[in-house]
Amino acid sequence: MPRFRPTTSTRSKPSAPTRPNTATIGLDRARQLISIEAARIMADTGLRDFHSAKEKARTRLDLGHAVGLPSNAEIDDAVADQISIFGSRSSDELKVMGLRQAKELMLFLHCFKPRLSGALSQSAVTPHTPIELHVFAPTLEDLLQFLNQSRVPHEARDKRLRFGGGTERRLPMIGFCFDDVAVELTVFSTQRYQSPPLSPIDGRPMPRLTLRSVDKLLSGFTS
Repeated sequence: MPRFRPTTSTRSKPSAPTRPNTATIGLDRARQLISIEAARIMADTGLRDFHSAKEKARTRLDLGHAVGLPSNAEIDDAVADQISIFGSRSSDELKVMGLRQAKELMLFLHCFKPRLSGALSQSAVTPHTPIELHVFAPTLEDLLQFLNQSRVPHEARDKRLRFGGGTERRLPMIGFCFDDVAVELTVFSTQRYQSPPLSPIDGRPMPRLTLRSVDKLLSGFTS
């Protein structure tokens, strides 16, 4: 039986960085420093909103709005650098651990056709990275009944996601912890087709990895 418990928060507050002066370092270097600081905030605290991390970084560095903000992809690359330099485990090691846990969960939830999405499927991984699965059910109640019968403590809320055509939708999201890792199940209806939401990193449709794809990804790390 998988190891479940309710969600908890363990985020810490990062220390304040040294404040640079754009007059002496230049705008390009200031933009790079925002990228590094935003990545540090995300790696240290588990913050997942790229824009919030960039704004916090710009404020903490006391840089004005004349400095352009780095892209989400730049921040994601910087997060991987932060983990490789300062983390007790590399981003790849954390990803392998997360993929193994995701595989176990996907087997547990097999009747809901789970697909792995989020950071584990496409980007840098930190110690705070959750396991994000897209699951498919006739109704939300079907999934909740399964979790209750399996004695999985959980909480339900909505998650706002962007889709193609500039649209945003709120979908049901079920959260719980599995072996001290946060899990997020975004629930899609089997009654009608729903295309994948857009990735916050590159704006493209989010990957949806099958169990076979997760196995293939794992073999690439462990071979």
